[in-house]
Amino acid sequence: MKIGYTLWTWLLDEHNEWKPVSQYPKRDFEQSLREIADLGYAAFENFNLVVDMYESCPQEFAALTRKYGLEFVNVYHYMKGDISAEMEMAERCCRFNNTHGAELINIEAPDVAVGATTAEDLDNLVRNLAEMGKLARRFGTVLCLHPHYGTTCFYEAEIDYILSRVEPALLSLCMDTAHTYLAGMDPAQAFKKYISRIRYVHLKDVDPELAKAADSPMRGITALGEGIIGFREVMNVLKAGGYDGYLTVECDFNRVCNYESAAVSRAYIHRVLGM
Repeated sequence: MKIGYTLWTWLLDEHNEWKPVSQYPKRDFEQSLREIADLGYAAFENFNLVVDMYESCPQEFAALTRKYGLEFVNVYHYMKGDISAEMEMAERCCRFNNTHGAELINIEAPDVAVGATTAEDLDNLVRNLAEMGKLARRFGTVLCLHPHYGTTCFYEAEIDYILSRVEPALLSLCMDTAHTYLAGMDPAQAFKKYISRIRYVHLKDVDPELAKAADSPMRGITALGEGIIGFREVMNVLKAGGYDGYLTVECDFNRVCNYESAAVSRAYIHRVLGM
């Protein structure tokens, strides 16, 4: 398994209403590569922002990944409700992946108030994911649904509904340790249940006291080792299930800064998980 990091927080300020960190996104992106390379991460993913930034200049993106010795493995795409626009972006993401040797796309379902997902929402999501899965397959890309807080696919019953209606050839899973916990599931047991569909993994920790006190439970997400997720148990499940993909660390809300969060998590992975 290879250890990666998600880099969008160098581009969007989670503490300032998700506004761009600066007016120099390419500079900020290179800083993210430089910092995770310094910490010993091997791979990275990013939001589809990188498609907008580098689609017209692929040599520039490729030169950066070579410069820092990092593997680009996943582009994160999120659905907002306009399926024609989302399919167009998904195709752009697939083409970008093909250009740069990546094989995975994370897909996040449309936003909805927590607990307000309807049967109609789920049926629409099933249809749209099936179509997007067919598109991804044409490009040799694996579409991975990321169950996520505040979207139409978050809880276990919603995951089950989707997976039972979209065939495995069209849709895999990105399981996220934090969102699994926030949805009321035991992460290790959830990973064991869905192991046959898991093609990508996000590692995040959660401090439950922070999650309760904040305006959103997601603000309880921490660097690895600063919360209560049982990562050893999750790793045992992945190894027993034959998972040999990427383990990508993500910290949506940094305690200090991106570098500090990435450093704490990398040290934890080395010290506790032996990787």
